[in-house]
Amino acid sequence: MPVNPVDAKKLALEKNTTDLRRMLEQSDELMRVVMEAGDLETAEKAAQEAAKAAAALIVRKQGGVRELARRVRERVAGDDESEDETPSTTAGDEVPTPDTRS
Repeated sequence: MPVNPVDAKKLALEKNTTDLRRMLEQSDELMRVVMEAGDLETAEKAAQEAAKAAAALIVRKQGGVRELARRVRERVAGDDESEDETPSTTAGDEVPTPDTRS
């Protein structure tokens, strides 16, 4: 579930930078602990909270919602490029050609 930029802006206005960083650290730690315990649903919720806190930090410290949108676009473009670079065949997919030299 993506982070809503309006919610990130509201959170950035409600919390100060220290609170947002603390929120991010706590969410990351909670996510790590519950993943180790095997509770993936709670880990996903913690990851979502961490994403909200990270987005609010970007909005607060880096120039607002436009900066957040720019970073998201760059990230998506980077992910698309890395997917394009994957080889279309693996080593096991190659078909050997018979050696016709005698």
